[in-house]
Amino acid sequence: MNWIRKVGAMLGRQESGSGTGADPRWIKLQGKGIKCASCGILHKGMFDLGHHYPSQWRGVPKEQMDKNNALLEDFCVVDGEDFFIRCVLEIPIVGHDGERFGYGVWSSLSKSNFDLYSDTFKSGTQGELGPWFGWFSNALKGYPDTLGLKCDVHPQDGNQRPLLKLQPSDHPLAVEQHQGITIDRLFEIYEINGHRF
Repeated sequence: MNWIRKVGAMLGRQESGSGTGADPRWIKLQGKGIKCASCGILHKGMFDLGHHYPSQWRGVPKEQMDKNNALLEDFCVVDGEDFFIRCVLEIPIVGHDGERFGYGVWSSLSKSNFDLYSDTFKSGTQGELGPWFGWFSNALKGYPDTLGLKCDVHPQDGNQRPLLKLQPSDHPLAVEQHQGITIDRLFEIYEINGHRF
C-alpha cells in the first residue's frame, strides 16, 4: 500500500473512532519519521527488533568455531547438541489491519528438522516444510521470562525467515501475539529496548 493510501486509511480509522490512528507518534513515524533520542537514527515506519543469536550461545570466537559450535546469520549450533534457527515472531497492531510488529528471534529445533531446514535453505521453497516444534530461545525485555516457551516454527517460501508462533498460554508474549498490541504498547516496547521518541 503506498504512503498516501496508508495515511488515508489511518485518517479513516481516526474518523471511525478506533482511536489508534489519532496517535501523533504513529502518524509521524509513518510519515516524516521520528528521530530516536537514544540512537539518533531517523526511524521512518514501524521497525522490527532483533536478536543476533540465541541466549544459549556462549560467544565462541570466530576462529574457534567448528561444526559443533557455530553461529551464522540464520543458524546456530551449541556443543554439537543444541540446534537453533533464526525466525520472526509477528505481533498484530490492533486497529491497523495487516500491520505487524516483528521480533527477530531464535528457536531450537531437533537435529533432523535443523538438518532438513539447512539442506533446503537455498531452495526458496520451504513453505511445505513444518510446522516444527521448538523452544523459544531468547529473553525479551519487558516480559516475564520468555526463554523456553513452547513454539511452532513455520518455514516460508521465497527465502523468508520462518514465522515463529507461540503455543497458546497465559504468558503475556503469547497473549500479545494472539490478540495484538496497541500503539501505546508498541512505543512502550521500543522504549524498553532503548528507542525513545
